[in-house]
Amino acid sequence: SLTGNHCVNPLHKTPENAEDESEEDSLVMPHCSQVKLISTCNCGRQQSTRDDPFILKAANYNFYLMLSAECCGVLERINFPVFEPSSAELEPCASACAPPEHFELEPRSRSRAKSLTRSQTRSDSGTRSPLSDSESDFSSESPESSDASDSRSSDVGDSEKSISLSEARTQHTEDPDDDDAAKASLVPSNTEYLPGMLHSLSPAGLLPCYSAWSLVCLGPSSLYSHNIGIQDQPGFLAGTNFLLPWDVAVKFDKERWPSLWEGKRAQTWKGKKNGKGDGLQFTVKVFIGVEYECPRGHRFMCAAPDRMLRSTSTGLVKDNANKIANSHMPLYFPCPCRSVKPQVAQLMRIHVVTPKAPVHVTLQPKVQPAPHPAPTFFPGNKEPVRLSQSAYWVLRLPFVYESDAGPFLPPKDAVPVESARLLNGVYGIVEQAPIR
Repeated sequence: SLTGNHCVNPLHKTPENAEDESEEDSLVMPHCSQVKLISTCNCGRQQSTRDDPFILKAANYNFYLMLSAECCGVLERINFPVFEPSSAELEPCASACAPPEHFELEPRSRSRAKSLTRSQTRSDSGTRSPLSDSESDFSSESPESSDASDSRSSDVGDSEKSISLSEARTQHTEDPDDDDAAKASLVPSNTEYLPGMLHSLSPAGLLPCYSAWSLVCLGPSSLYSHNIGIQDQPGFLAGTNFLLPWDVAVKFDKERWPSLWEGKRAQTWKGKKNGKGDGLQFTVKVFIGVEYECPRGHRFMCAAPDRMLRSTSTGLVKDNANKIANSHMPLYFPCPCRSVKPQVAQLMRIHVVTPKAPVHVTLQPKVQPAPHPAPTFFPGNKEPVRLSQSAYWVLRLPFVYESDAGPFLPPKDAVPVESARLLNGVYGIVEQAPIR
């Protein structure tokens, strides 16, 4: 299977290669390892058992699509780029180069399905338009921004990060000197699709038929309370169901936001002018959670690359999100659940509660599932995704990572693997277009 388990069925052909004449007398049946897993839906509010996957689309798309019909389907979402055909005659990409060397975190014998389902279903790749909030709704803090919650964040001064929004805006501006050839290479093909997952070694200009990633909005930021943590999502271990506050100091130009000097901001919004008097600096509070999930359905957050989040006996959280926001986070982490065999939890979701302020929190996730020269996997968006203000967003990562050489298997032992990681630089802050 794609997780390293053997098929227990007798010698057979799968429905995908049933027409193969090389084995005429073979039985036709799907692969089965008899291993059952417990996984959570895109938004995190529903859990269900699933078969050990042998097909990539079943692992990263079909299971979550099935659960979304009863849970996440009605939620607001941001869709990642996928292949959009222009005709009925479609062809998968035929890679001209030799497949890269096979990578495994731990050597393991396995039986693997040779054929992948070639889906030709057209998916909607539209991007959600951000909300437009007025300046009168500005707030320097996110949900439950009381003095008590501020006191729980240790080393607040160390966790603050000053960002010049004019500089951030410049970094995301395209180079105006791009030539026609470079622009043409960025146009996705509408006649040829990528049969697997999108990664750094994928042919340029090709998109997959479906996205292995998901980004949904649970609702307003008030859904999360830092006093009690996450309440409506099953599977969390006791004391680990909290997001961590990330204080970011941002600066605004006086010319772009004259209304901030005219007293139109809310009384609860606090800022201070810089020494030159030509700008305004204030602190926004973003809540971030990096969630891990084991095959038995246990879920927990981490407070650092090497430490699980734990609240005190009275429900206090003393950590802040500075370490998880600015460090590489491991893709696998030991699960503390009691089992005969130690379980390995995988990073499956990123929770973000955005502030009510004239800024957008951005996401640009990149995952390296094995040591170099393993490829880096990403959703496919050219620019960092902008999240709407004052909202609770959940990014679901792929369940299986696979390149042309095969799947990247999780480690056998419940020990952290430093080479398999979510690369830093996931989170950012950009300015909202000014409203005059």
